Formats: sequence, structure tokens, C-alpha cells
Amino acid sequence: MTGTFRHLLGVLAIGGLAACGNAPEQSPMRIALDAGLSGLTGESRPSPAQVPESGFLAVAPTLIATAQSEPAVGLYMQERNTQALLSLSGATATHVTWLTGDRISVTLSGGTMLARTSGLGHDLNNADFSQTLMLMAQGAAGQAERTHTYLTADFQQDRERFTCDVRPLGQAQVQLGRASRQTLAYEEACTGDMGDFTNRYWLDTGSGQIVQAVQWVHPQVGKAHLQLLNQ
Repeated sequence: MTGTFRHLLGVLAIGGLAACGNAPEQSPMRIALDAGLSGLTGESRPSPAQVPESGFLAVAPTLIATAQSEPAVGLYMQERNTQALLSLSGATATHVTWLTGDRISVTLSGGTMLARTSGLGHDLNNADFSQTLMLMAQGAAGQAERTHTYLTADFQQDRERFTCDVRPLGQAQVQLGRASRQTLAYEEACTGDMGDFTNRYWLDTGSGQIVQAVQWVHPQVGKAHLQLLNQ
């Protein structure tokens, strides 16, 4: 268990995040969440996100600043051109859930590996990416199977399988708000009956944590760009 994950569990246990409390006075981060998150469902079109490095769209620095020192996840939905900060909502031994002011959430593993979404429409109910994680942990290239589960309109499970080619792309310095991390970038190119997509991940070379990622959710949702902030 990394120091970062232990820190997140500690924050959750003591209720240290203002976003998780019931106090009537809201933190600057919560105000920003409530003001900017309707766009995730396609209801608004804020200004394009800033681009801290080639090939990665992230939330604007002015929005990141509202998090101050609170742990947060930056989220940019590429096809909807919307951005937001998410605050810590819950954690298990392997997964952490992050939540917006209007209760849109993402559940992540290993940092920013996307396991579940809620509130986006056509949500990812569960993802099995264990083979991809194993290859990246080994610093290896190879083929991996990935499974996505979606709930249908009549609450049945639709399971989609993908075959993916995983390969390292090389080292890259990434900017996560006020912090800079040295990372190893990976590409996961997947194909399946639902469609083809390419995910990218940036692993911190010190901790092995996935600190930044671009991941496909669903044909009607598109890609989610995720960054760990203040962690």
C-alpha cells in the first residue's frame, strides 16, 4: 500500500475533506464543483481545458487552484468539452471513489485506472483490467484481455470484451497542478465488438502509481482524462 493511498484512507476516516461534510458554509473547492459540473452530462460547454503537455487535455489551472491543498482528481471529458474537480467520497483496499457536487462519480484503482462511473449516462458499471495492470507493473509489453460491464435500460448486465495490445512509450515529465512527476507512459490499444479505442497511462517511476490517464468509457460518453492532484 503506497503512502499516498494510506493518506487518502486517513483523510476519509477523520472526515477531513470539506466536500464530505454537512457544514452549511462551503469550501472554495465545493463552490467550484457545484458551479462547473453540469457540463459533464452535456448541459453546458465551458472553455476548452488547458494542455499541460502534448496529447493530454486536463482541467484549467484556475480550477485546480480552488482545490488548495485538498486531495482531488481533475477530470476532463473530451467529447463533451467539460472539466471538473472531484473530491474524495469513499475507499476500499483496492478502489477509491471520487465525487462531484451533483453526485457524478468515478471509481479508480491504482491511482487513475477507471473501474466505474456514475451519473454520466451510459455509465461503466465495472471494468476488469487486471491483465493490463500486471503488464504495466512488470514494465512489459504484451497482449491483455479487458472486460467492461454496462447496465442496460432494463437493468441487465451487458458484458463487452476487448483484446488489447499494451506497450511502454517511454519516460515523460508530467505536471499535476503544482507538482511535477517523472513517469513512464503506456499505451493500451483495444479492439472489440463495441468498438476500438486507445487508452494511455502515466505511472510515477517512484511509486508505480498511475498519476494521469486517458481512458475510453463508452461510445456515447467518449474519453475521460484524469489527473491526481495534491496527493
